[in-house]
Amino acid sequence: MVAAPCRSSAQTGASSADASSTVGLISRERRDHAAALRAQEVAEAETAERLRIARELYDMGAHSVGIIAIQAGVGSRVIQT
Repeated sequence: MVAAPCRSSAQTGASSADASSTVGLISRERRDHAAALRAQEVAEAETAERLRIARELYDMGAHSVGIIAIQAGVGSRVIQT
């Protein structure tokens, strides 16, 4: 039977510190990643809102030009009569 090697309290403390350090590093990376994802979501939401506003402005402008064209056509018929 082979006996398991005994670890000294210094080795156990060192491995515990390494584990704590690794857990802390992973935790910080997760927080940073979550913050980056939130920032990206905010940026995408802003872009989507700007595109929506641009489409609405374009539609309003196109509608106005269409109304102007109709009025001009009606005006020319009124002048001819």
